[in-house]
Amino acid sequence: MPQASESPISDAIPEKDTAVFEAEIAARMAAADTVAIAHERLERVFPEQIAGYAVDVDKASTFATNRFAFSEAIRVFYDEREEYIELIIGDYVADPDFFRANLQRYNEAGGREIDGVIEEKISGANWTPAWASDFFAWRLYNRPRRLARFYVGIDRRYFLTVEASGRDAPLAVEEIRNWVDWGALRKE
Repeated sequence: MPQASESPISDAIPEKDTAVFEAEIAARMAAADTVAIAHERLERVFPEQIAGYAVDVDKASTFATNRFAFSEAIRVFYDEREEYIELIIGDYVADPDFFRANLQRYNEAGGREIDGVIEEKISGANWTPAWASDFFAWRLYNRPRRLARFYVGIDRRYFLTVEASGRDAPLAVEEIRNWVDWGALRKE
């Protein structure tokens, strides 16, 4: 069940202005501010352990091509029933298409349940990092498959995806808070 501090009523949370996103991306590209942070720093965002789970996958890398560059870290935990929690964070500073697509998905999250699946925006109040200039979050819960996902975009460059199987309820903000250290992303 949603916690009172989450305010997950999608209709009450405004859409993000895509024109602001496009203007910031254009300015970032013009200033050549396109270097992703080191993937080693992204790894520090995640916990080393989650109670009741063991780490199965722990990897990070930086990708660079002539069209875009990004860094990513992935950590996957499994429990004894083989249910999992997968944490992925990336710095998509020079891959605006990835971030653009997720911004559009956020804007479309409507808070309505269809065939046991609900996707809803989550208020950033009370858990947005103090250093962040832009923050948005939404979650998806597939009741028939018992699968929950949580998505967070920060500063039009960092993107977090959390997926958890074997869930009887959507992922809660408090769980994400316990699994993610936003301070690791703070500018040095």
